Amino acid sequence: MSTPAVMPMSSNMTTPSPAPAPAVPSAAGLLSMLSEPEAALRKAALTRLSQIVDKQWHEVAQALPDLEALAEDSTESVEVRQLAASVSSRVFFYLEEPRQALRLALESGEGVFDIIEEANSSQKAYVECLVGAAVDAYIAKKRSDMDGDDGTTTGTTTSSTDDDAAAIPIEKLSRVVNAMFERCYGEGNFEHALGLALEAREIEKVSDAFDHCSKTNNQMKLLQVLEFAFDSATALVSSKAFRFQIMQVIAIHLEKLYNDASASASASGSSMPAIQKACAFKLAHAHQILMNAEPVAQILSKLLQGTGGATGNEDNALLGLQLCFDLVESGDQSFVNSVADFLSSGSTSTSTSTSTHSCT
Repeated sequence: MSTPAVMPMSSNMTTPSPAPAPAVPSAAGLLSMLSEPEAALRKAALTRLSQIVDKQWHEVAQALPDLEALAEDSTESVEVRQLAASVSSRVFFYLEEPRQALRLALESGEGVFDIIEEANSSQKAYVECLVGAAVDAYIAKKRSDMDGDDGTTTGTTTSSTDDDAAAIPIEKLSRVVNAMFERCYGEGNFEHALGLALEAREIEKVSDAFDHCSKTNNQMKLLQVLEFAFDSATALVSSKAFRFQIMQVIAIHLEKLYNDASASASASGSSMPAIQKACAFKLAHAHQILMNAEPVAQILSKLLQGTGGATGNEDNALLGLQLCFDLVESGDQSFVNSVADFLSSGSTSTSTSTSTHSCT
């Protein structure tokens, strides 16, 4: 059976070329309309400019003074002023001036931040830039307000960017930052929320992050967040007063988690779980920073007496002894003596006696 011959392609047949992309119209004509006496014409020009500014921002940049003047003109309608502010904000974004872009975006109305939770591909970079600028300006304002309260300073000097931040009302910045906190909570990114709170030195936000994490009913996640806050506070927070406040809040939540884990262990008849042991370790160190000797003594007593869980074991005692060694190695002999005094006065058992000798 013969194979059918393949017909050669005719030289006259050509592959169709792709259709050319539609040309973006020049912004020159629209910019000239901004000086028209009719408000309807100015509004129409701004509406069209808002649609093409992402492609023709280099042309629109030449009219930035006129656009900003329209945005600040009290005789213009609110819609015209907001449109002018929105177009100006986009241009400053492309000019890589995020503070100016943020200032004008906030003047253009709240709608610009409606997509914080679901930023699409065309708006994501712009929104993230504005949110980042808002967070930086918010932190700068908060730290400026806090500087000097405890005798510490940030060591920075006033700059033009600080002036830009000062020009934005804190109420507007707070709305953006609060939306960012809610986004972090919704995504379960509690460490990011804590980072913002620590940078801004807001103890209420620190506590809120712990509370939102607690609502997930995930004890291991809460422990990780508390440990993150503890390590960040000891390594990164320069203000002694604020670090003390953080430790107080951490101690409260660690103690609650410790007690909840203890109750779960007692109900199941098991020995001290890993979460409870980790809580005991961090809680003792938090109380040492707070110079609270009595709670540390109580933790050591429970560990060394085997009452930290339903059934004591050698692991609990070893953890208690390790805490004693850590206390001694910290070099704070006065605190060590205070813990030893509470241990001596609180119990006469052999294990407590052992802990007393370990802490002296």
